[in-house]
Amino acid sequence: DVMGADLAALEQARWMRFHVPVANGSWEFIVGVGLELPLVPPASREAFAPNSVAALEVVDRLIRQKWRTGCCFGLISPDVRICGPSLALPAYLAAAACHEDLEDLQILATGGLDDSGRVLSVNYVPSKLNSARVTPKLFLYPQDNDPPASAVECVPVSHVSEALEVAVCHKEGIGLMI
Repeated sequence: DVMGADLAALEQARWMRFHVPVANGSWEFIVGVGLELPLVPPASREAFAPNSVAALEVVDRLIRQKWRTGCCFGLISPDVRICGPSLALPAYLAAAACHEDLEDLQILATGGLDDSGRVLSVNYVPSKLNSARVTPKLFLYPQDNDPPASAVECVPVSHVSEALEVAVCHKEGIGLMI
């Protein structure tokens, strides 16, 4: 038993690193998608506040609806306390990227999610982008938030399907006609 899951399940999962922008930098996570995975490894559970676990549970339900597999979210950044629902959209996009083989998206995102996949507004959107420790080519944020002023291309999104479409089009260099 490793991380609260069967070793074979962990080995069969697809894994990817992703960043979540926060008001004072960014956190680095790893996401795995597959069957029989714990949502958060027991060793990392204390790092996640209840509202963050609830946000990841929404992501897990949305991923299970679309791809019929679960998610496992591990924290790479040391000594942080994960608090707030804004990690839901980047967590969803990272899990979706595992399924769609979209490595190296170079996208940052922030936003809460509801059970229908609607992207919910969050606090501190401009400071999340401007203080991130990585420089993205694209920043996705909730449509209900004001756009951040930045040299980075910023795209408002209202639903996870739209966010994934923007990410895929950006990755493939197609661009969007808005």
